[in-house]
Amino acid sequence: MHDAVREALRTLLAAPKEAFEVSPGEAAEAAVDWQRLAERVAAARAVAVAEAEATGSWRESGAASPQAWARHALGLSSGQAAELVRTARALRRDLPATATALFTGRIGWSHATLLARHALVTPVRRAAVAEPGGEEALVAAAEVSTVEQLSRVLRGWAHAIDSETAAADEATLDEQRRVSLAQTLGDGWALEGWLPPEAGAILATVLDAHVGSMLGVADGRTVPQLRADALTDLARHAAEVGAVPHAGGLRPQLLVHVPVETLAGVEGAPPAELGHGGGLLSPTALSVLACDSALVRLVLDADGRPLDVGRTRRSVPVHLRHAVFGRDRHCVFPGCDRPATWCDAHHVTYWREGGPTSVDNLVLLCRHHHTRVHQLAVRISRGRTHWAFTLPDGRLLGRSTERLRLPLPLPGRRRRRARWAA
Repeated sequence: MHDAVREALRTLLAAPKEAFEVSPGEAAEAAVDWQRLAERVAAARAVAVAEAEATGSWRESGAASPQAWARHALGLSSGQAAELVRTARALRRDLPATATALFTGRIGWSHATLLARHALVTPVRRAAVAEPGGEEALVAAAEVSTVEQLSRVLRGWAHAIDSETAAADEATLDEQRRVSLAQTLGDGWALEGWLPPEAGAILATVLDAHVGSMLGVADGRTVPQLRADALTDLARHAAEVGAVPHAGGLRPQLLVHVPVETLAGVEGAPPAELGHGGGLLSPTALSVLACDSALVRLVLDADGRPLDVGRTRRSVPVHLRHAVFGRDRHCVFPGCDRPATWCDAHHVTYWREGGPTSVDNLVLLCRHHHTRVHQLAVRISRGRTHWAFTLPDGRLLGRSTERLRLPLPLPGRRRRRARWAA
């Protein structure tokens, strides 16, 4: 190491924290300068690591490999150490133009690691890089690309010159697909997975479409929360329209075990329990589900054995649902226009409070706003041209700007005028 560089490094390392403070006016420029210095330091570190590997000086520590030495001596994770050694070796042996571009600040360390990772993995690619102008062309692409853009450029380059290996790489990506869904101790569910490019693009396209339709409603949800709601809506919609295979002879459905006193809202009643996973439901969550669900009466003896199972009935029959769809067309919460097929039929006067399942007492709300209405104990009232949403303290949340429509003729009944107060 040159004496001037060594002295500058020692001065920098010995400087107190106060020496690195910047004023607000120079913060952005200072961040850029420090990043340029960090890239130069990364390049210098790679030179030192490559030299340590080439001369074998890493063995003096007793480490089993250069990667193990780098992990312990430099405080890196296993993955970081492996990437550092691989990149340092490639810059020293095979990618001189990349090393020069890194030192002169034309590309960053992340660009260099991508080039080392993708450009030398097969003999075909090594030969293409070694040809006159081969490496220089990739470096030129890196100079004008972000890291994400360079990754796409390198994948396209690999498909063009090494199609057989690229196809095998795609097959490997497909084999790595996975989704895990596990219930946590708090009754929530942890979702994690990895999808190959096409599958991920399909899911992202569908979720983004649903998220885009919800962004106009200023209700405080973050984009990740909107994606979670969109994914839940997709699953609910698929189950409701029968787009999911039957299991055990039954259409997939969410089962909830509810003591009758709990459904009636009796104080001190035991909680409802989800049939899948055994999670417990708060009164608010239960009231959302009870607004529009299939109810089955199940009578148990003292030992919990079924004595009688009543016939299933829907809280909102199909003919009433059609009428409410025709009137409301979409979620009527102020500012929301989620389509009717994605909405629940909410009882304006709660069912447990004696509210009838009738067109007069039903209104369409998307699942998010349906939940909020129950959480906030919002009361809904109808004027001549709008729905009003009132908090318990009397404040209005706003009003739906959608004009009330006359209902459609009820299927399966005589055509007659449906009556309600407007």
